[in-house]
Amino acid sequence: MSFRVTHYVRRTAGKEAWIPLTFLTRAVGSSESGPYFLGFETFRPISLEEVKSRQVNDTVKMLEWPHKIEPGQALWLSPAYDVWLASEADPIGDPAKLLLERGNFAFPTAHDILKIASDRWLKSHVIKEVFLSQEFKWLLGDYLNSKEAPHTLYHPQWQRRLRVLALERLRELASRLKLDIQIKEHHLQEQEHRYDHIERLIADRNITLPLEVIFETSARQRAVKVVQLANVEHLALLYNVRGTAARQIELRGEELYDGGGDWLRPIRESDLLVCVPTYQAPDHFITDAIAFDRLRPKQKTQEPTIDRLAAWIVDNQDNGLIVCDMGVAYQIQARLRDKVEFGLATYDQPIPVGIAYKESDAEWGQLLEALVREVLSSGDERVAASVGETVSRCRALGLTWVQDLGNAA
Repeated sequence: MSFRVTHYVRRTAGKEAWIPLTFLTRAVGSSESGPYFLGFETFRPISLEEVKSRQVNDTVKMLEWPHKIEPGQALWLSPAYDVWLASEADPIGDPAKLLLERGNFAFPTAHDILKIASDRWLKSHVIKEVFLSQEFKWLLGDYLNSKEAPHTLYHPQWQRRLRVLALERLRELASRLKLDIQIKEHHLQEQEHRYDHIERLIADRNITLPLEVIFETSARQRAVKVVQLANVEHLALLYNVRGTAARQIELRGEELYDGGGDWLRPIRESDLLVCVPTYQAPDHFITDAIAFDRLRPKQKTQEPTIDRLAAWIVDNQDNGLIVCDMGVAYQIQARLRDKVEFGLATYDQPIPVGIAYKESDAEWGQLLEALVREVLSSGDERVAASVGETVSRCRALGLTWVQDLGNAA
């Protein structure tokens, strides 16, 4: 069967990346009366009346001109809110991509998204259950205001509100569709952060961790995506002040280091050893750098915990350099006090930071995105104050808040 794409589900454009759109089709040769289908799935026809009801509340928008779409193609939303028909694998690089629509539109609400949630999404959540946890905390610990460990973990009011809203909306969905969606709230036991474990919880067990934020590195994108809250551009180069590592590459604390262009080149040409936190964004960055011969393989090592990183920089004070994010650097400083300092360097490109969801579950990601907008634009004074505090902490830790998600200028 051949298809024409006729409608798409409204959603928020990405800050920089193109985002796939959920779209409706009908068979080539069929009339406007339908039936319609969700993408290429023909097992559940959608009536014209149902499609029109979604258009009334602006959840779904009709294309001015239906266009033939082939398997391997998809509908894409650019950051400029242009709608493109392009390759599913490489939309931007597709020489045959076709602009179908220009223009801006209103964001869908969580209620709108729930009204058009696909059967595939509903069935997957009924079978797998929906997990919402409050026990994993995100990286903005109170490392800036204290040199003592342990530190007070940061629980912003707006994220707590997000968790409550997510539960409310899921229960509304279960009631409206008379579905037995099992919502389990697990209190996961505290332990040292292992991001490979957190990623597996999200990807394999469909767990949502609303009090955790994840860096969406290229290594993670096949498993998880994020509702973007911020970008991270800088990482820390931490060294032992008693050693010679900083002098070897002319690194000065609290300055942006560029190394004459590619900041990795002086390190590659030196005898320095580089240690990274296991399976965090700097680990992915340095691993890629080695693949492209920007660093020698024998220069890299890794440690899984803050205590092990701190011990490593003490043992390798003469030629050791820890490449990590600023939050990790502050934690190491809290343990070693005045023995270490750090300068700053930049990632090759900004990394999106946000609340993670399973990569293949676009509908749930879209719902979380709408809930974030709802919380941040609620007008609640406590929420607004907590967003302002979060923005300040983001800046202190090298993160740039994505301000168009709310009124946290």
